[in-house]
Amino acid sequence: MGKSRRGKRRKYRINYKRISLSIVIITLIAVLATFGIINIVKNNSQIGTGEVGQTNNKEEVVIPPDTTIKLVATGDIMCHSTNFKAAYNQETKEYDFSPVFVNVAKYITNADIAIRKP
Repeated sequence: MGKSRRGKRRKYRINYKRISLSIVIITLIAVLATFGIINIVKNNSQIGTGEVGQTNNKEEVVIPPDTTIKLVATGDIMCHSTNFKAAYNQETKEYDFSPVFVNVAKYITNADIAIRKP
């Protein structure tokens, strides 16, 4: 007869080194982010504080315009036996699947980045 699964429990050990390292890294990230936010707030509050008639020695912050990227992602590109048969050219002994993509080609070619799931 088979052995009972109840008697075979996995014992998990706590890896204190990984936990400690994770806590240190998270704390470091939080501290660095806090100082970065404080510096950004300080810099923004100092810009434009000069009174009328006084020159401001601070350099002006130039914010670049937004960049837009067109991303297209598709799901599975499936091919069944009927698709293979329809795409095969007897004369050239090659497959041509381009007619399948005629309706979606304009979306894919206009994209800056096109991703498909293999």
